[in-house]
Amino acid sequence: MIARSDLPTGRPAWVLETNRASMLLCLGADDTLYLPYWGPSGTTRNAADFLLEVPGNRPSEATFLDGQPLAYPAYGMPTFKEQCLVVATDSGARGTRFTFKTDRVADDRLELDFHDALLRLTLTLHFTCHAELIARKVTLRNEGEQVLTLERALSAALPLPPDQYDLVSLHGQWGREFGVVQRPLMPGKVTTGSTRGISSHEAHPWFAIRPRGERAEHAGRVWFGSLAWSGNWLGVFEVERNDALNIALGIQPFDFAWRLEPGATFETPELVCGVSEHGLGGAARQLHAFEEQHWLPENHRARLRPVLYNSWEATHFEVQVEQQVELARRAAAMGVELFVIDDGWFGTRDHDRAGLGDWTLNVRKFPNGLRELIDEVHGLGMQFGIWVEPEMVNPDSDLYRAHPDWAYHAEGRSATFGRNQLVLNFARSDVRQAIHEQLRHLLADHGTIEFVKWDHNRAWTEVGWPESPAQQREVWVRHVLGLYEVLRALRAESPHVLFESCAGGGGRADLGMLRWTDQVWTSDNTDAADRLDIQSTSRPDGWRRSSFVFTWRCRVCSASAATSPSGPLPTCLRALRWSPSTRPFARWCSTGASSGCAHPLRLDRAACSTSRTMAARPPSCSTRSAACAARAPGAWSYTACGQRPATAAKLTEPKAPAPS
Repeated sequence: MIARSDLPTGRPAWVLETNRASMLLCLGADDTLYLPYWGPSGTTRNAADFLLEVPGNRPSEATFLDGQPLAYPAYGMPTFKEQCLVVATDSGARGTRFTFKTDRVADDRLELDFHDALLRLTLTLHFTCHAELIARKVTLRNEGEQVLTLERALSAALPLPPDQYDLVSLHGQWGREFGVVQRPLMPGKVTTGSTRGISSHEAHPWFAIRPRGERAEHAGRVWFGSLAWSGNWLGVFEVERNDALNIALGIQPFDFAWRLEPGATFETPELVCGVSEHGLGGAARQLHAFEEQHWLPENHRARLRPVLYNSWEATHFEVQVEQQVELARRAAAMGVELFVIDDGWFGTRDHDRAGLGDWTLNVRKFPNGLRELIDEVHGLGMQFGIWVEPEMVNPDSDLYRAHPDWAYHAEGRSATFGRNQLVLNFARSDVRQAIHEQLRHLLADHGTIEFVKWDHNRAWTEVGWPESPAQQREVWVRHVLGLYEVLRALRAESPHVLFESCAGGGGRADLGMLRWTDQVWTSDNTDAADRLDIQSTSRPDGWRRSSFVFTWRCRVCSASAATSPSGPLPTCLRALRWSPSTRPFARWCSTGASSGCAHPLRLDRAACSTSRTMAARPPSCSTRSAACAARAPGAWSYTACGQRPATAAKLTEPKAPAPS
């Protein structure tokens, strides 16, 4: 609900109300937009009912806006806090001065227009009230005749009043995503973000603010937000000199500059934010509900996600139709609902040095076409899925030999390879069209494919576009927008297909991707104990927390399975051997019961209680290595030992009895 009213000063104000929180916006005498309140519901829609105390500065600096709750600080305003907006002209002049023009209130949406008469630039701040959260973004429209350059365009600022706060953020690396870090915010700035081209394993575009020292899981006030962006991003948390906190998030300004042509518009990604009075657990549940009810693609939003088997751990690149059929039979016998063939099915893909970019079937591996395997999978009562990595290319590929300029490159510089591959420039329309056409044929020409795993296995380097120097510093953003465009087109053409986002695991598991994909592959680390940490996170004292990032209810989670030496077990366990006493733990880990799922996915279709707990952890691996021993006390893992799960060589062994 959004209500407009006038303050006693005669200036307009707007109260944004959700089921949980209120946000107050008001105009100052000089058209500065303030955000003096963001917190639990004020139970009123009259702005005058709020206690409005905007802290001032000493008389000699009375015109400065330091320490004041600005809704969108822009360079050119008399403030020295982190700026959300920097605009430059071709003459080198920089800075903006906006005056308020109009507001538009429609249902649960508020738009506030501000105009810079000198630059003829219109800034529109957008606010959308959902059931419990508020989404913010801005658009900038060049209404003049000169080209303007956006050197910085963040999504929003969120000020909080003077106090002592802690920042909670998510950090990690490949195989160890979403580690929780809570730290006190002291005078100065804490910055986090990514310059890797994707939102990254190292830092996730989510934050929470808590009163200093608060660590209760289900009690206490929490302010939180999540940025819907899948590329470079920046988060700044700045304690000002009066102990007020200024939060700013958006597209990473590093190496960014956007030429805003006359008549053109630029739109920032949305920042979704909320307030919980029930600790981090309450914040997680608000985000979960938002994702399930509003954000995920609508056509599969309410669909129960199928239990899937992925063939990668069993076969790697050694893909052959006969062995894939045998894996499918074993998966079907376990009750799997979706069979996914991973890397190695296309082009000359016998290893990771060739084939990426050529999304056509390897006829040597599939002499009778892919339909043979698809029909077999469907005949077993399962759906069929396939792995792709469309934003990548190997130099040893037909696509690269024909179009070497389609990969990011810097003239006169040698390329840096990651996993023996380069990154395609999705800012280019010809690249997007070519990849889209290949994927369209893949989904249309081989029978019914119900699932696509969209992977992205390396960070970006030499991010150059020498053929278009005017857009050189736009590629970081144009690539992400181009990715969304291709996904949008494929979804429209194949609405029955479930899309999964993967980036070497959880390297691009943000709300931006969840707008165009139906689920996320959380980590390439499928160890059961580690996955409990990654998906649920944990405190140093060992207590499990709710996932802050994803909803793990069965509508948006998946399970996978592989063949282990002791019979069919979930890949996420990679157990060397499970005794009868520990096998129940194996099945419990695979179901998602630890995430509080009301109807957990289960490989054996057995009833499962959400209150199920295990009194003991699995026994230590008999071949624990130094890598295992180096883990934190009480931690346990089977992946660090270097022991491999069963591979294709094990396919001829007799089946072990199904786990009881």
